[in-house]
Amino acid sequence: MEDCIFCKISAGEIPSEKILETDNFFVIKDINPKYGREFYFYLGLSILGVIVFTGFLYLPIIFSSGLQSIVGNEVIEALSWSDFTQSLLPRIKNTWNEWNRSLPQVISYIAIGGLLASFFVPKLPGNRRVPLVLAGLLWIATALLIQRVAPWPRIWLFLLPFFVIWITAGIVGLFSLVPVKFEKSELLVRGLTISVVVCVLAAGLIRTYPQFTEKLFAKGEIEQVADYLEDFLQQGDVVVITSPDTVVLKYYLMRNNLPNEFTELVQNKDVNRSIVVVNQALGQTLEYVLERRSYQDDVELALAEEVYRSRRFIIFQIPKN
Repeated sequence: MEDCIFCKISAGEIPSEKILETDNFFVIKDINPKYGREFYFYLGLSILGVIVFTGFLYLPIIFSSGLQSIVGNEVIEALSWSDFTQSLLPRIKNTWNEWNRSLPQVISYIAIGGLLASFFVPKLPGNRRVPLVLAGLLWIATALLIQRVAPWPRIWLFLLPFFVIWITAGIVGLFSLVPVKFEKSELLVRGLTISVVVCVLAAGLIRTYPQFTEKLFAKGEIEQVADYLEDFLQQGDVVVITSPDTVVLKYYLMRNNLPNEFTELVQNKDVNRSIVVVNQALGQTLEYVLERRSYQDDVELALAEEVYRSRRFIIFQIPKN
C-alpha cells in the first residue's frame, strides 16, 4: 500500500497544490504499473465515475421523456438474423464510402494500411495494452450482434475522429520502424508524417471545393418553401408544420420579414386558411402533421388542396369550414 496515492495525500507526502502535477495522479494520467492489483480498483472507480457523470448529463431527458426513451425504442425492432446478415456488409460499405467520398482511391488504400498497422505498431511486443482500435471493434461487434439493427452510416459518425487517429498512429508507427542511421532521422519521420497529412487534406480540398462553391449560394428545399410562402400567405393564414422542420422554417420566414403570427397555433385564433407543410421525405402525411400539432379537429380534410410540391415537401391549403 506504500504506492497508494490517497495514502500519500493523507500523510501529507504530496501537498494538495501538487496533486494535479504528480505523474501518479490516476484521474488525468495513465495508471502507474506500480499500483499492481490496485489497478482494478482504479479501473472500477473510473468506470463508476463515467457512469455517474453520463447519468447526470442524461437526467433532463429522463425527467422529461422517461428512462424508456433512452434504454428502449418501440419504433426500432431487432432484425431477423437473415435480414441482419444481409444488411450488414452493404451498411459497412456505405459507411466506408461516406468517410472516403472526397478522397482519391490511393488515399483510401493508405488509410486501410494505417488502420491495420495500428493493431501492431508502435511498441510491439513490449506494449502489453490491448490496442484501442481492437477494443472498439470488439465492442461494436458485440453490440450489433445483441441489438441486430441496421448500422446506418450516421450511427458511426462519432467514430470518425478515432478512425483518423488510429490511421495516423499506424502510419507514424510504420515510419518509426524504418531503419535510419543518420543524425536527422527523427526529423525525417516527422517530415514524412506531415507530408502524408498535407497530401490527404489537399486531396480532400481539391475534390470538395468545387462542390462547396456550387452549393454555397444554392437554396435548400425548406428555404424554397419559405420563399414560396412569402408570396402565398395572406392575412388570416396559419402555417402548420412539425419537427424537424419547424424551427428552420420559422427562421427563413422571419428572414423574409414575415411576422411570427403565421406560425403561432393558439386557441380561439381566427383562421381563414390553414397552410400545412408535409415532409414526404420523412414519411409524413397530411393527417400525421395535423395529429402531431393537435390540429386535426380544427380543419376539414375533405377541403384540403395541394398547392406546392417539391422533392421533399408538399404544401396543402385548407380553407375555413
